[in-house]
Amino acid sequence: MALRFPDNSRTVISTLSATFVSALTLTGHLAGLGPLYYAISCGGAAAHLAWQCITVDFDSRADCWRKFVSNGYLGGLIWAGVAADYVQQVVIPGTY
Repeated sequence: MALRFPDNSRTVISTLSATFVSALTLTGHLAGLGPLYYAISCGGAAAHLAWQCITVDFDSRADCWRKFVSNGYLGGLIWAGVAADYVQQVVIPGTY
């Protein structure tokens, strides 16, 4: 992104991040997922991506790489929200 959009990298990445979190939210709604999904998956993803957008140093290859690699945690957050929702709805039904 920094090479393709040198003057607007942060804006482009912020827009893509907001779109991604919106898609996660819509997916949760369409799948009938509960509050744990929204709190952990959607909220966690929004917080993680906001942290990346705010703190990335586009002039540092090392920092850009660290932010890219940290997206593994993003996948973990999404998985954790889906798993928590599954436990709440299937393993312990009637808890919300």
